[in-house]
Formats: sequence, C-alpha cells, structure tokens
Amino acid sequence: MLDSVLHTDGAYRDELALEWGSPLRMNGLTVILQAARKLPGVIGEVLKRQSIPASDVRQFVMHQANQNLILRVAKSLGVDAGLMFSNVGKYGNTSSASMLIAASEWDPSPGPVVFAGFGAGFNWGALLARYAG
Repeated sequence: MLDSVLHTDGAYRDELALEWGSPLRMNGLTVILQAARKLPGVIGEVLKRQSIPASDVRQFVMHQANQNLILRVAKSLGVDAGLMFSNVGKYGNTSSASMLIAASEWDPSPGPVVFAGFGAGFNWGALLARYAG
C-alpha cells in the first residue's frame, strides 16, 4: 500500500441511506452525479500525493455500480477505459461486495493499482498500491 484516503459528507445523508428496519433509500440522479465527481477526485488525490500520473496506473478496480460510471471515471481521469476492470455486466451491482468480487477476479500486472469506492452515507475513498508480481 502506498497511500489511501477516505471522505464522507453528511450533507447528502438523505440521498443514499439505509436505516434500521427500512428499505434502502436512494436518489439515483444525485448519487450518480456525485459519484462521477467524487471518484475521479479521490483517485487524483492519492495519485498526486505519490506523484504518479493516472496514465502510469496499470489497473483501476472500482466499486461496480454500473458501466456508465466506470466509463465516466476513466474519461475524467484521461485514461483508456480498458484500464478500468469491469465485471458489472456479469453480476450487476452487488453493492458493497462489488469491489471485493472485482478484486478477486482482476488479473494483476506489476505496477500501480488503484482501488476506489463510493457508498451509502456518502462515503468515498481510494487506495493506491503497487503490485510487485
């Protein structure tokens, strides 16, 4: 592990929440717009602190919410969409398990890898690691 960061914003609490005994409550438009903004930002944050350009990352393993979000993050970072591991087409959005499932399936190659997630309560973060092979 080279670096990690985790953020939260309670101002958006009602936009994506799961309260005891209640169903998940989500304002989909707000969630996707915020995730599409916050994920590239948090990825950029760990990369900048370690002086690693996004183009040097060998693989991005993200929360598998939907393919559109994954492609939007790649575009925001200015990287080829092929660097974004995706299995959302195989499983759909498996919620908090999605990144762990993705991490168990990606085929690592030596070099920097970024893990990034976004979830309920408006929490988001990224972890930068170097896979040694």
